[in-house]
Amino acid sequence: MIHKNLLDILARQGFTRDNEHFQLPNGQTSSVYLAYGDESLILDKVAGLEVTPEIAVLITQRRERYAVELSEIRCVRVTPEATGPGYRT
Repeated sequence: MIHKNLLDILARQGFTRDNEHFQLPNGQTSSVYLAYGDESLILDKVAGLEVTPEIAVLITQRRERYAVELSEIRCVRVTPEATGPGYRT
């Protein structure tokens, strides 16, 4: 993915921006799909990202940090948390 497209996707998905850092609002969780050969590697519970023109650092809710090349990001999925307001089973 290119830098401009990722910034647009994060804004449209509800992430708030502070310079290079994007934070997901409370009550939501996200997954980031990464290219892994012909398959996808999925990082769940991503709460924030630090984005530069070539690299993104994905920060999970458990404060784990994964650094990836932007070209490896394929998709960003945002869903309400199971215990968040408005969640129905």
